[in-house]
Amino acid sequence: MSNYGELAHYQLDHFTLDITPYVTRELNPHEAGVAVQYGADFRIRFARQGGHEHKLGLLQLILPRTQLFAHTVVGEWNIDKRYPEDDTAIVLEQCLYGSDGVKIGGHSATYAGQEMRQLGENECWLIDTPREINGNFERGVFTGLTNTKFANYVVELDGPIGRLFNTGITWGYSVQQYGSRPGHFDMHVLEPQLIQLKDHNEHLAAIGSFLNVPKAKLAELIR
Repeated sequence: MSNYGELAHYQLDHFTLDITPYVTRELNPHEAGVAVQYGADFRIRFARQGGHEHKLGLLQLILPRTQLFAHTVVGEWNIDKRYPEDDTAIVLEQCLYGSDGVKIGGHSATYAGQEMRQLGENECWLIDTPREINGNFERGVFTGLTNTKFANYVVELDGPIGRLFNTGITWGYSVQQYGSRPGHFDMHVLEPQLIQLKDHNEHLAAIGSFLNVPKAKLAELIR
């Protein structure tokens, strides 16, 4: 039995999102040390029309239920990146998801060998293949928190700091254990929704904390 679920495709405004959920399907919930591995292979793309001068890129925020990096605060919004890139001329470029030229590894049946991101004047995209492991079981009942969430915003690479687009998307997933089949697990995908950065101070705070830039300063850069 494959650990992958069915591909889901979403189109919201200028964003497209393709998600293939991943979860360990069958486990013995009473076995010592048992754990569920879950996540997704997904691609997010933003596209606009017309002639433009400055490149776009995508930043990604994550609200995880497991520790990802040293700076990660579990259960709060974090920039989904190990550390800021220090060789960029534009401040907001430091928090864009991924790095140029890095390719997805063979762990992904969906995107192996493809580049993890692309910047461009008219379109940008990212590919992510997150995996989390949770072994919280009590007498065969899975009690782990798995409602991981993501948010994505567009950055325009213009000026010394850059600009943030106000409209973004958010979505997420969680693991379900079947009561009638306690050894079977499935993934529930929270469908993406459009959001406004100006309405989410916690997102601005996460970006500001990662870059050491005041939230108020970032708010001035939203278009």
